[in-house]
Parts: sequence; C-alpha cells; structure tokens
Amino acid sequence: MSIVLRDGVPDTVPDLEPTDGSFGWSVKVSILSGRYSREWLKGVPTSTGVVAFGDLPNLARATLQPTEDVVAAWTTVREETFQARDDTQGLRDETQTLRDEAWEAVAEVESRTLTATPDPDDPTVLILTFPSFMLDPDGSSILLPLEATT
Repeated sequence: MSIVLRDGVPDTVPDLEPTDGSFGWSVKVSILSGRYSREWLKGVPTSTGVVAFGDLPNLARATLQPTEDVVAAWTTVREETFQARDDTQGLRDETQTLRDEAWEAVAEVESRTLTATPDPDDPTVLILTFPSFMLDPDGSSILLPLEATT
C-alpha cells in the first residue's frame, strides 16, 4: 500500500489490523522519489478512531515489543538537565559572592603596610605596627597580629 502526503495530509487513511505482539507493520517513508527514506516497525493499538503516526509505538524487530520512545527520553533528560542547571544557579551565585568577598579581602590585606612610628616618650625607639593580619610575601600564609617595640 502506498499513501501520498500532500501538505501533510494523506490521500487515504489506511485501516490496519491492530498488532498483538506477534507481528508489526513496517512503514517506509521516502522523499524525492525514494532517494531518501526511513523505515520503522510500528505497532497499531486497538482503536476505533484514527491514530496519528507519531502516536504509534515503535517496535523492536527482535522482540516485536514496543521500544522506548527516544524522543520522549531525550526530552526528559533535557528537562532534568535544565532543572539541575536552575537548581545550581543559587550555588553558583553564592560561590561567586564568596569569591568576590575573598578577592576584596586579599586586596585590602595587600594594601596594608607595616608602619614604624617614633615613640613620643623616647625618640630613639620605633614602634612597629603590623595590620590586623597580612599575607607573607609569597601569599601562602597569613601572618598574625604583632606589635613590637625596639
């Protein structure tokens, strides 16, 4: 049987016997006079009305049982991926905020310097004052507060 589609409308609607697991209907769709084609093994449900081609289940050739709908499975994976992305957006925002705060703290620490102030009571004594904390020159350690008098 050959059915011609014109503007997506078949020239005839076939009346196919419902499949029962012991057989399936082979459907071949071709375009450009058969130069390009695709073939499916479809199941036909028991129905009293017209069933859209896309609603017919694909059957596995080896078992004649319905196969997982790849498009529906892909849509599910895609939706779950988008949901996971949305769920992690808050974590990404929080991480970025913490990163920004850390860089601001580093910039503040790096701008601090050691100060030496003459002791007003004894001009031969310098009071060395470090900031509340500072990074060592290679940036791998935090130096704790220290106040020294020499």
